Amino acid sequence: DGQPERLPALINELLAASVEILVVSGSDATFAAVNAVSDRPLVFASSAGYDAAGPVNFARPGRNLTGIVLQFDDVAQKWPELLKQAAPRIRRAGIVHDRSPSNVVQVDIVERGARSLGLATVAVPVESGDALLATLDRAKRGGADAFILVSSPIFTAAARAVTLHVAELGIPAIYESRVMTRNGGLMSFGPSFEEVFHLLAESVDRAARGAKPGDLPIQRPTRFELAVNLGAARALGLELPQVLLVRADEVIE
Repeated sequence: DGQPERLPALINELLAASVEILVVSGSDATFAAVNAVSDRPLVFASSAGYDAAGPVNFARPGRNLTGIVLQFDDVAQKWPELLKQAAPRIRRAGIVHDRSPSNVVQVDIVERGARSLGLATVAVPVESGDALLATLDRAKRGGADAFILVSSPIFTAAARAVTLHVAELGIPAIYESRVMTRNGGLMSFGPSFEEVFHLLAESVDRAARGAKPGDLPIQRPTRFELAVNLGAARALGLELPQVLLVRADEVIE
């Protein structure tokens, strides 16, 4: 529900239920699980496994963990570029993020990518899911004329509310997850979560068959998806360039 502070208690509930393998998604969940679990396999999908677990050898991670690292370094640098293509008149983008270590890294990457395009940025930290919409309002009043919402479960947990509110503000925005675009957001770019969770299931299956998690390589997705929403573009008065539409994996009418 966009409340990462609940994660340690939720993980303890699972451990008390005697689960044999723990599967977690997201950097916050991975961080909480690595700190709590050492006696059974832990399979994670995280934007950066090393943020949660410390430096690891991707080929043989050791310990009790394996999983998928989502390569957000590659993704985050594309967000300002794609948003600028869709809305070339934007001048100052608010980078909306939570306080997790992976979000701090993503913000730095986005800032550097935006600078190379001559796009000013302002970091917009979100303290909790409850504060998200008010934070967006303050960012607009502070001069942001575009939003880049980095990868955070706080945002996807409230996908419909977030995209509707951004539309009401009349501001173009790019998101990481396709679920945001399908809920009315202008555009999204990120890893294929269909592929990510297929890979995750394969790791779980191998661990369930007796493989040591630490001997299973940490994998990375190979498919990255761009989705655009033409209805959202029209509402903003944007005509998306053909080069963007041709590149898109999904065009929502």
